[in-house]
Amino acid sequence: MMVLLDPAIRVTLLLVLTWVIAAAVERSGTSPATRHWVWIGGFAALAALPACSWLLPPLLVPVLPAEAPLAGAVPISAYGGPSAPTIDATGLLWTIYFAIAGVLLGRILLGRILLERAWNRAAPLDEPWSKRL
Repeated sequence: MMVLLDPAIRVTLLLVLTWVIAAAVERSGTSPATRHWVWIGGFAALAALPACSWLLPPLLVPVLPAEAPLAGAVPISAYGGPSAPTIDATGLLWTIYFAIAGVLLGRILLGRILLERAWNRAAPLDEPWSKRL
């Protein structure tokens, strides 16, 4: 539980900080492009958070500790035999996170390739746009 709570708090704090900065930028009267770049920076920081998490100090959140299993004890299921192996939730969440990030990066790369292909196939206009209308 503590392992999942730390990143959730960090992500929430980072998004709140980004929102506060974007609101302050909007009140100052700057262009919407500036506010857009604030949000881009916030999401870039979110993307870098898992890679940089080992640099940050741990957040001390008061949560009751889990009971430690007895040394050498084998968990028993309700049917009397050893219980099935459990799935590591943290590893599963990291796998899902990186899978989604990979899909989104692949989508961006595919869009860039298709844009480059359209750009290379484009031909200059023979006549101005004003004559076509």
